[in-house]
Amino acid sequence: MSRLSGKDLRFLALEGVMVLFGVLSALLVDEWREDRALQKEADAATAQLLAEVRQNLAELETVEATVSERVERLAALEDVLDGTVPLGAVTGRFGGYRTADLSEGAWIRLSTGSVASQVPQDLLQDAFALYAVHRYFVNLDDEVTRLVFSELNVDPARARFGWRIAQGLMGQQLEWVRLAIPRYRDFLARWDPSWESADEHTRGEGAGGAPEPPPERGGAATASAPVAG
Repeated sequence: MSRLSGKDLRFLALEGVMVLFGVLSALLVDEWREDRALQKEADAATAQLLAEVRQNLAELETVEATVSERVERLAALEDVLDGTVPLGAVTGRFGGYRTADLSEGAWIRLSTGSVASQVPQDLLQDAFALYAVHRYFVNLDDEVTRLVFSELNVDPARARFGWRIAQGLMGQQLEWVRLAIPRYRDFLARWDPSWESADEHTRGEGAGGAPEPPPERGGAATASAPVAG
């Protein structure tokens, strides 16, 4: 039985080190590729989130302009509701109920997917706080729907009471919309580099001038149809 010389042992040791180095290198390359693919997905998901926030901001600005006008029209209908006319019969005269139709799909995909770990935690926290206000609009939408399909909307004797509730709901929505719009603008100013180059009429407007609203996405609710949004 032959013995391995010192030279052979050194050769085998070197060969073992090279094999181990090759395996580790392959694992590192695979991990780098996975991280790169995950980061690419995270970047795409973040871009979708920012697009969704811009879309929601446009929707809120539309609702603000629309509801502001309709609240005034609704207030002017008090004398019409004299006990002989149901509230639902005059819905068209003030334009109907316009509720905010806010999207959340991009936020849900980003916050619950595997790419969340690749996104700045500050962005996730800011987005969480931003989207948390959506539940108020959902609850308000439910209240409007209940009013539309209630006796208050069809009973002439209770029209005045229904009218007061309608005023309260629309006024509350307008208040929440005006609170949400600056939050959306602040979020985009911090996280969307392209938003700084957006047209001035879509952001930074003070209370003295409402921005020109984009085309309305929702519809007016009537006594025979559910509330949009």
